[in-house]
Amino acid sequence: MEIIWGVYAIVLSVTILKLRSEIRKVFQQKKAKAKITTETTTELAKSASVESKSQTTLNTQKEQQRDKVDNEDNTKINRNVIVKSPEESAKLAYEELISETKTPYLEIRLEDTFPGIFESKVGGLPYLPKNAEIPLDSKGKPMKLLAQIDCKDLKELSEHPHEGILQFWLTTVWPWEDFKVIYHKEINRTLMKEEVLIKLSDYIQEEKDCSPVKGEYGMKFSLKEESMSREDNRLKALFCQFYNKYSGDDIVEPEDAGEGKFGMVVYDIFEEYCENAYGMGHKIGGYKGAAQLTEYYQSSTPIDVKSDESSVLLFQLDSDYAMVNFETRKHDWIKVMWGDSGVGNFSIKRRDLKNCDFSNVFFQWDCS
Repeated sequence: MEIIWGVYAIVLSVTILKLRSEIRKVFQQKKAKAKITTETTTELAKSASVESKSQTTLNTQKEQQRDKVDNEDNTKINRNVIVKSPEESAKLAYEELISETKTPYLEIRLEDTFPGIFESKVGGLPYLPKNAEIPLDSKGKPMKLLAQIDCKDLKELSEHPHEGILQFWLTTVWPWEDFKVIYHKEINRTLMKEEVLIKLSDYIQEEKDCSPVKGEYGMKFSLKEESMSREDNRLKALFCQFYNKYSGDDIVEPEDAGEGKFGMVVYDIFEEYCENAYGMGHKIGGYKGAAQLTEYYQSSTPIDVKSDESSVLLFQLDSDYAMVNFETRKHDWIKVMWGDSGVGNFSIKRRDLKNCDFSNVFFQWDCS
């Protein structure tokens, strides 16, 4: 019996040893597998970290490049904006007003002559074709010739007609509200002065008018240049447009440029421009004059004085006190008088002028 128990004990010991060996082997395999997995995960993490850093670096470089391009573009666009003081901006606006609005015009001097019916003149006998009648005002009364232009005299102005005759007629009824502009492209050079006189004879005999023109005068033209006049109602808005361009501001009045001395400096520079931009005188083209203070309009929309839709001065006739030849004239020393020393002017859209369409001309006159 003791022998049997001894054998049983030996078998049990061997079995336990084998079992312990198997357990140790399984544990070691799991530990080895876990180590491999950990190492693999670590390697993958390291790889992902490197890739992430590379992508981050690439994205940062791209952002920096975009910022650099944007900054360069902004510098190009705004290079004249944020660096200019109110005074500097106003001075630059002053200079740009001169350069950007400069335009040629014909200065007119009235000559103490009696031009023919085909010539440029103020007052006097008009060119009146055989099939034409004197234009009538709104009351049915005949108008009187204010001025006529032989368009051959306008060859130095590229946008004006260079052939035909352009006429400006005005009512003889105060306060001179009715007018008419007539363009004769084809001229009948066989027309005689006597034929025109016959057509006008009834009107001349009954004439009791208050025309601004006293008598008849020839025109002498001189080519000049000028920038926008202080009487042009676009002036203040255009000055502010140029000022905002350099200052980065958004003013609509020069007085709005700032408080205290800053606002006064800008306004003083605008006033200095006005003092040197006098638009009076007889002229074709250029910028208009006015006897009364101009009501400037405000505009947030950019103004382009060279566009086809912009308004241009077609003709201006100022009051004229020059001496006349009393031996040949029946009136006193006044040649032209608009009320109390005023001025009359005719304006037109640039597009209409280029097309010789004078059906939408704007006329105004004022006096002090």
